[in-house]
Amino acid sequence: MDKNLIDRYKAEMMSLYKGRSKPVMAQTVPVPQQGDTGKLIGVATQIRGIYFVPNTKVTVFTGSPDNMQIIDTDFTNENGRTKEFILPTPAKALSEDQNNTIQPYSLYNMMFEADGYLTNIHLNIPVFEGVTSRQTSNLLLLETAGVNKGPRIFDEMPNYNL
Repeated sequence: MDKNLIDRYKAEMMSLYKGRSKPVMAQTVPVPQQGDTGKLIGVATQIRGIYFVPNTKVTVFTGSPDNMQIIDTDFTNENGRTKEFILPTPAKALSEDQNNTIQPYSLYNMMFEADGYLTNIHLNIPVFEGVTSRQTSNLLLLETAGVNKGPRIFDEMPNYNL
């Protein structure tokens, strides 16, 4: 390799940074801003999603089911749907930075409770900024539940070993 080429490149780089105490970063990592939000809708169904379950109490929370911090609650309408829960999330730009170590989404939990049905709890539902997520819960009639009358718990974010 030509020694003059290396020296010219070195001189050019030094002139670019002349008078600066530290190099200029091409792009800074975005910090989650307060006000970044995503939406989450709950849908209550029965019999493998064929029928909707109106008047189901849906609670959005964080923490464990035994020690939950309730964010909001709503009841499903005649179509089995809740309102759009507006929830804080990290900025979506975090997912575009390959060096980012911050999770670019928030995780929330939902509990579905209706008279005559087993309670369903869905854990680790991902919610992204600017996206409306939908969590469907297929409720099981108490009379068909057998001996298990406790809540059914579903983990929506299983770990995969890739």
